[in-house]
Amino acid sequence: MVNILHGMFDLVPGDERTIMNSNTRNSLDTVTKYDCYAEGINLHVVDTPGFDENEIRNHGISCLIADQVPRLLKDGTNVLLFLFPAAGKIPSNIATVFNFVSSLITKESFKKRVIVFTKADAVIMTEEEEQSLIEEFKRNFLELVPQADDFLNSAKYMFYRHTIGFGECRPMLYPEIRQVFAAQVYSEFMKL
Repeated sequence: MVNILHGMFDLVPGDERTIMNSNTRNSLDTVTKYDCYAEGINLHVVDTPGFDENEIRNHGISCLIADQVPRLLKDGTNVLLFLFPAAGKIPSNIATVFNFVSSLITKESFKKRVIVFTKADAVIMTEEEEQSLIEEFKRNFLELVPQADDFLNSAKYMFYRHTIGFGECRPMLYPEIRQVFAAQVYSEFMKL
């Protein structure tokens, strides 16, 4: 996603221009800052390891994020991108992860929250289809974390399609579908 936010919409596997790939992707103990620029906006993205079902690992990730993110973003943070696979099951320990993420939110930090459904290539690009997935996600999330209602209802939702997007008129292939996503992200940041 960092490559896309940096305007590299036409990357293919093995492309030498890649800023971040699976080989440079964060290990379990690394937080990395990337400076992206597009649409006249400088965007500082901090990539962190993802949470999973392992509580011990998640505790380590929480400590790492709490320690490193403020150091890397000394000017403050405005937006939190919370990523979930579009077809994925919400982990049973999401309450612990949510409580940690909520502890980061202040009036100065993470004023905007964006939930990004990754691996969303199979989700039809219609408001009805996307809204249906969002509502199902909210219901499932609230079953596990009832206190998340305000968070979920104040969040913006986006769908990241990596290679193809099926719309009402025609399919969109990369790089076009990636460019659409980046434009949505930068548009949201312009609203801050």
